[in-house]
Amino acid sequence: MTNVQAAIGLGQLENFDYFLKKKIHIFKFYKKNLNSNEYFDLSKDSLGVKNSYWLVYLKLKNFKKIEKIRNKLISYLKINGVDGRTGFFAASLMPIYKKYKSDKTTYEKSIILSKNMITLPSFVNLNDYEIAYVCKLINNFFKKQN
Repeated sequence: MTNVQAAIGLGQLENFDYFLKKKIHIFKFYKKNLNSNEYFDLSKDSLGVKNSYWLVYLKLKNFKKIEKIRNKLISYLKINGVDGRTGFFAASLMPIYKKYKSDKTTYEKSIILSKNMITLPSFVNLNDYEIAYVCKLINNFFKKQN
């Protein structure tokens, strides 16, 4: 590690409490302003686990062609100036990890998540007005799905 990398890391650690409070605020603002519906869930806390709120994501559900809806939502957000992204690509589907893949498991959960997850903007400089705009777009998108 170089001195510059160490200094950047130390600077990030010194601001950890601020970053965590801001990330929690962002998540709670999304949770409060996204209309509850049958089409998606936000991340949920698990017993015995402390969430860092590193990402805010929607987990899509109740669609026959979930990848198509996910991609349609990402495009809709992009057209309106918002950078929504797919969540994670399942490592079991990546050619580089093929040799590590076990035949004893299906990797079902990671494959499902890679198809139905969308991450939302959540950087610490995001303000409430910007989050409200993202929520409005998402709420409008799912109203049209009815």
